[in-house]
Amino acid sequence: LENNTMSTMLQHFLANSTVSRSFADILLTFLVERIEALHSIGILDTPPQEMFDRITAMLSRVMDVPICLVSLVDTDRQWFKSNLGLGDVFETHRNEAFCGHAIMPGAPEVLVVHDTWLDSRFKENLLVRGPPHIRFYAGAPVRFTYLEKVYKLGTVCVIDRKPRSAFSVKDKQLLLDMAAAVADEIRLFQRGTSRVMEENQRYI
Repeated sequence: LENNTMSTMLQHFLANSTVSRSFADILLTFLVERIEALHSIGILDTPPQEMFDRITAMLSRVMDVPICLVSLVDTDRQWFKSNLGLGDVFETHRNEAFCGHAIMPGAPEVLVVHDTWLDSRFKENLLVRGPPHIRFYAGAPVRFTYLEKVYKLGTVCVIDRKPRSAFSVKDKQLLLDMAAAVADEIRLFQRGTSRVMEENQRYI
């Protein structure tokens, strides 16, 4: 399933690029390694935690948006470590994930979609045409080092139900800073999990 999903993603990427087949093979390996990096942390499907929720709450206030997420992009889903504004929704299918675009090779440092209705990539998206009716999106990648390579695990993103014509350089930098803060918290989470596992091993 994982390789099939990655192959589908790669075919989509190739259809919109001019990269060679040999580079495509390297890219597929990199995408699979990204999933391995994400799974190595053990953070998926864990309960909400205050340190992540503080970040989304602060961004929601400062940027005056109804929805702010810490999204981690898995093989066939995006899962929300922190979810402000989506109620009891904790994941969506990767095919509908804006964040999946934000972490792809060649994506801008911060992916900004000012009006989803005017963007061919998203105007037919189920999350645009139906709840939560996304009209504006901005997401910065969460970068994580695994086996001496840096991977984009997901994003910190802000979402509005109305379009926005402006998203300043300062806004982008704030989003990048918060994505870096989330990456720091993920590293702390991983270290804490590793310590618990080591301590448990002592009693086995």
